[in-house]
Amino acid sequence: MGAQVRSLRLPGRPEQVGAARRFVADALGAAHAHRDAAVLLVSETATNAVEHSGSGGPGGHFVITVSHTDAWARVVVADEGSVGIPCFCRVSAESTEGRGSELLDGCASRWGFTRGPRGTHVWFDVGTEPPEPGCRPCPSRAEAVAGGAPGILEP
Repeated sequence: MGAQVRSLRLPGRPEQVGAARRFVADALGAAHAHRDAAVLLVSETATNAVEHSGSGGPGGHFVITVSHTDAWARVVVADEGSVGIPCFCRVSAESTEGRGSELLDGCASRWGFTRGPRGTHVWFDVGTEPPEPGCRPCPSRAEAVAGGAPGILEP
């Protein structure tokens, strides 16, 4: 069976992060082995879209896309972009924020981001099954962070 794909456009408001979590949980279903990790990571990446991009401004939005098989899932959070590039930095043990890249490193099998004139796409994979034939491969994290990766999804 091929990968199933679902997308949802949400207003760029903090209360919509919960809707993003519910959407990913519903798209994957209760029996998906990587559902909990995907829900945790979409919470982080959707929050970043709302807090650190144009998506959180008046009339802004972000789009969640879930592609999955029974053993693998890719989630993409597409936002409206920002002036600066996403910061994937390490923080002190006392910090109460800034742990997004640590969560992605620990829970995703691969992750990265692409930037373009229409915004930023932060993506992550959970599970190890490769995408179906015809699905463009993800760049390595180093390629994506360095900005040398092609777009993962074409808007």
